[in-house]
Amino acid sequence: MSGAAAHCGGKEKAASRIRGLSALRLDGVTFISWPEKIRYKSMRSNRLLLSLITLTVLMQAAILYDQHESRVRDHQRIDPVQDASQDADIDIRGLPGKGDPSARIVLAEFSDYECPFCQRHADSVGPQIDQAFISRGLVRLVFINNPLPIHKNAKMLATSAICAGVENRYWDMHDSLFRLKPTDKTAIMRIAEMLMLNQPRFRDCLESNVEAEATIQRDVRIAKHFDLSVTPAFGVGSTDGSDHVQIRKFIKGAVPFEVFEKTITEMLSKQAKS
Repeated sequence: MSGAAAHCGGKEKAASRIRGLSALRLDGVTFISWPEKIRYKSMRSNRLLLSLITLTVLMQAAILYDQHESRVRDHQRIDPVQDASQDADIDIRGLPGKGDPSARIVLAEFSDYECPFCQRHADSVGPQIDQAFISRGLVRLVFINNPLPIHKNAKMLATSAICAGVENRYWDMHDSLFRLKPTDKTAIMRIAEMLMLNQPRFRDCLESNVEAEATIQRDVRIAKHFDLSVTPAFGVGSTDGSDHVQIRKFIKGAVPFEVFEKTITEMLSKQAKS
């Protein structure tokens, strides 16, 4: 068959040429050959498939965008300031404090030295609160450690502040930890040297201190009691001059200064009227 095909006559050659054409025009009418029809249908199918894929991708993108916007709206609807329960009471004895001890409004900060949002608060909003309320004797700040399990160095950093407190340098170490962000004992020891702490005593305290561990555990129990699983978090309350603070509001997250200003100002106003 192959030999015959290779030596076909003139009519067979003409038929072969016609079969090779994609289209044949006779008397003004164009006839599309079968291979061309198949190719044309295949192109239409591919275009249809591509259109369906594009439409599907666009629909999925629209759904994902709507879901994202919904989560954003839900987050925006959550007020960072929440009312505390009537039995929300904190015994602040032994907690490191800053400001006038006789101030009737107390701001209890639950924080984690390794938390970036706590660091943001300490670097920006914290100093504003200090200037507006604490340094003026209107509010007393107390610090409560809440080292989260996801931060491996948080307890060590909390311990270093407690150890610095033995030499009355708690707040100096507190500020340095947030500002310098040490990640190991060597870096902490450099801070201790910078603060001119007793190096041997501080090192011993940092490496083994039962009292510091007990203090951190106490702080964590307080945070768990109020179901504070995020940092930073703040309790704003009032005291009658005793060591017990009745928490009125909880503020969760690294919120702007205006949130603290509004909450504290309202509480100061209520106290003035009572």
